[in-house]
Amino acid sequence: MKTGEHARRLNATVCAVCRSKVPVHSRGQHSVCPSGTCRRTYHGKLARGEVQCRRCHAFLTPAERVSGSQCHRPACRFESRDQDRIASHGVYREELKERIRALAVVDAERRGIELPILHEPALVPSQDRPLSSLPAERREKFLEKFTALVEENFEKFPDSSHDLPAEDFGESLSESESHLVGKACATCQGWCCQGGGESLAYLDHPAILRMRTQHPDYRAQDIVESYEKFLGSMTYTDSCYFHGEFGCLLPPEMRAAICHRYLCADLTQLQVQAKAFPETVGYVAAIQSSQIQRISPLDHSPDQS
Repeated sequence: MKTGEHARRLNATVCAVCRSKVPVHSRGQHSVCPSGTCRRTYHGKLARGEVQCRRCHAFLTPAERVSGSQCHRPACRFESRDQDRIASHGVYREELKERIRALAVVDAERRGIELPILHEPALVPSQDRPLSSLPAERREKFLEKFTALVEENFEKFPDSSHDLPAEDFGESLSESESHLVGKACATCQGWCCQGGGESLAYLDHPAILRMRTQHPDYRAQDIVESYEKFLGSMTYTDSCYFHGEFGCLLPPEMRAAICHRYLCADLTQLQVQAKAFPETVGYVAAIQSSQIQRISPLDHSPDQS
């Protein structure tokens, strides 16, 4: 018996014949309960090569054999569904990447890019909410909640130098890395910014304290007014209050720490590749519903477009 097969049987929790729960002390090489009848039946079915559930190794009934390779127990059906979903997701991503690689070659030729193309393109979500006027009620809602947050900050921390854990801004990026990340995020157009519409642009007490430290003479109303003047007249619908057509409307020093440090998984991987292979050009594609919405080359030089 193969090692993997033996390990799966050791982990079996039901009898392969009667499907009753197998006591822990009875589990071993055979996925069968202590019943003598089940043990005899088990060896007979095994000798005839009858099909077993690929998860729990119970012998399948005729109906189960018709419908697939696992039994109808909920635990097996759900695990099978999840495994199939994960597998199909992997295939789906690889198919997309193949399409992007082909598009990248054509795009690089059109742009006259001579650098080698990184093999692994980055797949990022596509933010496709429409631009619209920031409704007055949303604007007032933000100002009301943000004012309450700032006033609470002054009450809780009368001294702006209050000893709080340092904010995590993530790893400092070089100029070329910042350029790379900026172009990638511009291709996505701010998927991660959408959550800022329900969380006061991710602003929190540490962000307010940072603002107070930078401007020690500011009162609560001064801070509120400082943010209010950056509220856009046109923002992406129901996204962050500062999510404008060309990115964040707030200056970097006024943004929440998470806005500085967060990178989606593919972008993080692209950054690693860019460090390992600096004389290359990467490609990032914004994806929505299996469709490539936008694709951009990402060279590592700030002075190139």
